[in-house]
This record gives sequence, structure tokens and C-alpha cells, in this order.
Amino acid sequence: MKVKAYFDDIQNVIIKKINQATSEIQVAVAWFTAQSLLNALSYKAQQGVSVEILLIDDEINKGIGRLNFSQLENFGGKVSFITSKNYNKMHHKFCVIDKNIVITGSYNWT
Repeated sequence: MKVKAYFDDIQNVIIKKINQATSEIQVAVAWFTAQSLLNALSYKAQQGVSVEILLIDDEINKGIGRLNFSQLENFGGKVSFITSKNYNKMHHKFCVIDKNIVITGSYNWT
């Protein structure tokens, strides 16, 4: 198994990995506010890639100024929220692409 750590330009690295997806992308992060990442996921969903996102149910993800996740849902993507009592389970954020690539760490998609 090949492992590589990234400390710079993380958002662009994630976008490059998303762009490699051919069948499915699963994302679990506490907070998601990066429009460029949502755009990349929406584009892949539009191409027929299965895209699922799991987020915490709070003001950052659901309040005023939040991202418009219906952008992804309009292309068949799925966005789910977990309740506040489960927040502690979102410390390690991750993304699984095609059951082959795993992106993990403490980086929120903000």
C-alpha cells in the first residue's frame, strides 16, 4: 500500500483525486464550505459517479451562508447529516474513491 502525506495545497490535491473517480466517492467530514470541492463532486455526479457526503448537522453546514448542497443532489448525489450527539465521531475526516483511494486526516473541507 502506498501512503503519501500532504501538508500544502491540500484542496487541489483532493480535487485531483476526485477527478480520478470512475464509480464512487464517499466523503465524511465535519464541516464542508469549499465551493471548489463541491463543484468537483457535483461534476463527477453529473458524469454518473455515485457521490455521497456525510456532515455534522450544525450552522456551518446548514445555516445562513452555507453551501448549496442541492447542487450535488440535483445530479443524483446524496448529502446526509448526523446529529450533534455524534460530532465526536467526525474528528478524523475521510474520503474513499472507487474503494481504492483513501484521503484521511484532520483537514475539514473548508
